[in-house]
Amino acid sequence: MSIVPPMIFIFIGGLVIGYAMGICVLLFKYHSNIPWHLIPTIVAYSVPGILIYSFVTGLTVSLLFPSRIASNGIYGYSFGGSRNYLGWTEIARAGKIRLGNLVFLRLYDSTGRAMIWLPLFQSRGAEFQNDIRKFAPPNHPVLSHLS
Repeated sequence: MSIVPPMIFIFIGGLVIGYAMGICVLLFKYHSNIPWHLIPTIVAYSVPGILIYSFVTGLTVSLLFPSRIASNGIYGYSFGGSRNYLGWTEIARAGKIRLGNLVFLRLYDSTGRAMIWLPLFQSRGAEFQNDIRKFAPPNHPVLSHLS
C-alpha cells in the first residue's frame, strides 16, 4: 500500500483534532483571556511533530497491513486488523467506501459480513488492478469497482 494517502489522512486528522482539543483546553483554562500570542509558537512546534508522527504511522500501516492478490483469492485485513483470506468464489459482493482521501473496497462473503477491507491506494495501482483483472473470474463483483 502506498504511504502517502494514509500519511495525508493522519496529518490532516491530527491537525484538526489536535487544534480542536487545544482550543477547548485553552477555553477551559483561560475562559475569555486566551493568550493569543502563544498560537504561532504552538503551531511552530505542533506541525513538524504531527508531520513526523503521520510519516511514521503511515509507514507502519503500509508495512504491517499488506494486501495480496493471488490466483486463488485475496489476502487482506478486517477493519479490526485481523488477517483474512477470501477465495474468489467466496466473495459474494463488494462495495467501495471512502474515508477521507482513503478508498477501500469492502469484500463480503456469502454471510454478508464485511470480511476484508482492501485498500485501493496502492503504490503500484495499475499493476495491482491488473492482477485483480487477471485472477478474478469473469463478471466478478470486484471487477465493477476498479477504475
